[in-house]
Amino acid sequence: YTDEKFKGDTLFSIVLFILCPALAIVSTLIYIYKGRYNHLTILAMSIAMVTLFTPPFADIYRHTLLYFNYGNYAWAGIFQSNEHDFIFYSLTHLFAQYNIPFEFISYLFVFTCYQIAFFLFRQVIKSETAKEWGTNTRFVVFLCFLLMVPFIAIVNGLRMATAAYIAVFGWYFILNNKRILGILAYLLACGMHFGAMLFI
Repeated sequence: YTDEKFKGDTLFSIVLFILCPALAIVSTLIYIYKGRYNHLTILAMSIAMVTLFTPPFADIYRHTLLYFNYGNYAWAGIFQSNEHDFIFYSLTHLFAQYNIPFEFISYLFVFTCYQIAFFLFRQVIKSETAKEWGTNTRFVVFLCFLLMVPFIAIVNGLRMATAAYIAVFGWYFILNNKRILGILAYLLACGMHFGAMLFI
């Protein structure tokens, strides 16, 4: 697998993502089955594109109303909160003030969760045990990480599911003796949703 082919495959996936994200999902899954994990970020971007076309429902409907409410008022500072957490509310206020569609917040949160899941998958396949796995076993393990991401829950509520993934990310670093990174990630999770404190 030469550098030229590596670059060519990656460029093909990027172009396909720009032209048709749905086909990019299929393409990247084929590459990943072949063990070419440089396509994982493109896969996360392609799946997250679905959020741009998802109509508001359940909690996301309330979040969308909040976005329009923020847009009706003048700049009130970067920091916004609901007295428990602040990241989502600050982002919503920022996006509303600069007329960035609310759906891009959903895109960002879904992309983040898939990136964390794929990061954890990469760590698993680097283990000594994984070196003995065949192509099919590796792909099945990958599918476990892909399918365990609660896409509907993230799009529906945004805050809690994303906070849960960031908290898991933090615990990974803590368990691998990178405590400062782990604590920072965990604090970020609490800033996303106070429910992340449950992970203590």
